[in-house]
Amino acid sequence: MREKPDEAANATWSTLDAETVIAYLRRHPDFLADRPEIIACLTPPEFRRGESVLDMQRFMIERLRSEIDLLKLREHKLLAVAEASLADQTRVQAAALAILNAQSFEHLIRLVHAELAAKLGIEAVALCLETGEVTVSGRDLGVVLLKPGALAGYLADGADVVLADDVEGDRAIFGPHAARVRSHAFVRLKFGVKAPAALLAFGSDRREGFHPDQGTELLKFLARVLEVAVRRWLSVAS
Repeated sequence: MREKPDEAANATWSTLDAETVIAYLRRHPDFLADRPEIIACLTPPEFRRGESVLDMQRFMIERLRSEIDLLKLREHKLLAVAEASLADQTRVQAAALAILNAQSFEHLIRLVHAELAAKLGIEAVALCLETGEVTVSGRDLGVVLLKPGALAGYLADGADVVLADDVEGDRAIFGPHAARVRSHAFVRLKFGVKAPAALLAFGSDRREGFHPDQGTELLKFLARVLEVAVRRWLSVAS
C-alpha cells in the first residue's frame, strides 16, 4: 500500500539525525546567511567562547542590528522625502495664492517674472510665448518670446511636462539666470484656441532640483492656476 504524502514526508524527516544535519551545513556554510529568516526559529546556545563553538547568539544579534540599522535608514529617508514634499506643497500653495490675488494683468506677469522663483525657492521662472516678429524685447514685458514652433524643441513628442536634471541652463529661456540653472522643468500652458502656444519654465540651481522621476502634480497644478488667472484678466481686457 502506497504511503500518503504526509506520511512519506514524516518518514523522510524521521530518518534525519543530528549528524546528517551537521554534515549538510558543513557542505553548505552559507545556508543560514542566505536564509536569515530561519534564524528567528532557532533557539540560540548560551554565549560561549571557543574555536570549535559557533557563537550563534552573536550571529543573530549582529543580523538583527543590521536589519534595525537598515530600517532606521529607510525611515530617515522616508521622513526626509515627506518633509521635502510638505515644504514643496507649502511653497506651491503660496505661489498659487499670489497668482490668484494679482491686482491686474500687468501685476500678474510681473509676479511670474520677478517674484515666483523666490516663492518657490528656485533660481528662475519664465513665462514663454511663441510669437512672430516683435519690436519690443519680451523680457521688458516680463515674458520670453520664442519663434513659432520653438516649443516643440522643449516639449518633444507632444509632452505636457518635461523634467531634466544635471543640465546647463538654456539662455533663450532663462536669460541672465541661465548660468546658475542646473535642472529644469517645462510645463505646457493652454490659454485658449486662439492664444499663442505657451510654456512655463522652472529652473533650479541644484542638479537634482528637478529630475525625470519626480512627480509632476504640483507643477501641473501651478500651471493650471496660471492659466485660469491669465484667462480671467484677458476676458476683463476684452
